[in-house]
Amino acid sequence: MAGSSEKKQILLNAFDMSTIGHLSPGQWKNPVDKSATKRTLGYWIELAKLLDKGGFNALFLADTYGGYDTYEGSLDNCIRRAAQWPVTDPTIAISAMAAVTKNLSFAITASTSFEPPFLLAKRFSTLDHFTQGRFGWNIVTSWKKGAFKAIGLDKPIEHDERYRQADEYLQVLYK
Repeated sequence: MAGSSEKKQILLNAFDMSTIGHLSPGQWKNPVDKSATKRTLGYWIELAKLLDKGGFNALFLADTYGGYDTYEGSLDNCIRRAAQWPVTDPTIAISAMAAVTKNLSFAITASTSFEPPFLLAKRFSTLDHFTQGRFGWNIVTSWKKGAFKAIGLDKPIEHDERYRQADEYLQVLYK
């Protein structure tokens, strides 16, 4: 509003991924890099404390399903370079992080393509309760061939069909 004396609020959101090689393949080889500690609960607890103390509003944990097998049609390069590989489950650490913070919220990526709505609703409802309402969901439908291969499908479901399924998935989930 013009002439309003309201202060604008800046929301600070951190971004991380539970993998040693997110967008900087090979960085894990750097002697001062600590990304290998992401496979310990201590890493996530200390990160959450730091973000909460620093006044951050949320920590967003990206996730991906299956490895990147597009280059030369193989997972070999993805695995060799630790390009978002391996990836641990981002939901596991959230309860521990919530227990050591007061204000920090958490959000994760989860796909509507790979598990029944009831199972996701149960897990997310639990996280919502354990975080006292400080949990959010980045809804995706997934696209990688490797992800669909991991659940026994030879190729991804077509784009429009994935989104139609996602609409139905969300209707079921909300109920």
